[in-house]
Amino acid sequence: MNKKGMSLKLKSFLVIVLAVVIGAVLYFTVSSVLCFAIDNYYLSDSLEEKRIEKFNASFQDYVRSNNVVSTDEEAIKEWCESNKYIYFMLFDDDSLRLVIDGDSSYTYSDGQITNMSGYDVTTIEFADGNFNVSIIEFSESMYYTMAYIISAAVAILTSFVILLEFLSHTVKRITTLSNKVSSSDFNNENLVPDRNDEIGELYRSVEKMKKEIVYHYENEMQSYNANKELITNMSHDIRTPLTSIIGYNEMMLKPDNTAEDVRQYAAFSLEKANQLKDMSDKLFKYFLVYDKSGIDVNFESISAELLIQQLIGEQLVIARQNGFDIVFNCDIDDVEILTDPLLLKRIFDNVFSNINKYADKEKTVKIDTAIVDGKVNILIINYISPRVIKKESTQIGLKSCKKIMEVLGGSIDFKSLDDLYMTTITI
Repeated sequence: MNKKGMSLKLKSFLVIVLAVVIGAVLYFTVSSVLCFAIDNYYLSDSLEEKRIEKFNASFQDYVRSNNVVSTDEEAIKEWCESNKYIYFMLFDDDSLRLVIDGDSSYTYSDGQITNMSGYDVTTIEFADGNFNVSIIEFSESMYYTMAYIISAAVAILTSFVILLEFLSHTVKRITTLSNKVSSSDFNNENLVPDRNDEIGELYRSVEKMKKEIVYHYENEMQSYNANKELITNMSHDIRTPLTSIIGYNEMMLKPDNTAEDVRQYAAFSLEKANQLKDMSDKLFKYFLVYDKSGIDVNFESISAELLIQQLIGEQLVIARQNGFDIVFNCDIDDVEILTDPLLLKRIFDNVFSNINKYADKEKTVKIDTAIVDGKVNILIINYISPRVIKKESTQIGLKSCKKIMEVLGGSIDFKSLDDLYMTTITI
């Protein structure tokens, strides 16, 4: 089916040629048969003789009834016009006097034409005497014309039927495709081209479009279900720590609390506040990944060294308090970069949040910064803690980071090798 077949344009041309050829053959065949029948039956000697006798008798009756004289050209012409396909000749002795052919009449002087040989003549009794008359009948021309018209009609009708059948077959293929597209089983049905032509290509295009629609629909449903699940879980999870914070703060306001009680309530309240922060971060990540309206960016020109020292420096304080050994090397010139510091801070919050959760505190975390090809590269290397339990993840955090860096004109890349984890940020 991958082999290119005959195009629909070429098929149409060949069908038209075939219809014309068949029509021409039919025209010549039918016309030949009908003309043969006219020649061998209608123009047979016996029938032709009967027709001549009939016309002669009719003319004789007309002459007697109207007392027509041989010189009354108008009366003779009137009879000829009432009897179509007549060629009339009137002789005076051996001389041709009058010829009437359709609407035309010709009168000759005595002795101008004196040859009757080759004509079937009969004697007609006019009011002024007997004269020789030759009536030639050519009504077969009418039948020849009818034969050609019938032959042409048969040829044209046959050609039309052939073209109509081809067109009907083509339309039927398109209608079949349309019915499959509009059917309820369209998503489950695989559209296979019936021919390797333009309509076959249409089948393949519709099938490709269907797969893309299904793919996007599934992604939309995934986003919808993820958001629905997130909102459902968050509505409960946010309420619980928030209620606890309110309770701990109310307990701290009691006048009979000791200093130890206040510190304990404050610690519990801080723990719940951190839970709320984690949840808000998660909500932000979901928003970045599934929001269709885009991310608002406020670019500004800022010192690369100053910004990186500030962003990473804030994270180092927290990470070292949590027991991590971090080596930070910032070997870059004081160059200006165009970025959004707030969005960039989100990146480092996410990266160091993962370090605090999953990195091995027994091994050193290394951070190297350098300028490569006019871009600021930050390489962060840490080891994964053996106590981390591997589980399925939606990777929303990684996706949100990639989306932010894409908007900022940079990139972020994550790689893992056994227990080694590397993060590369390019600004």
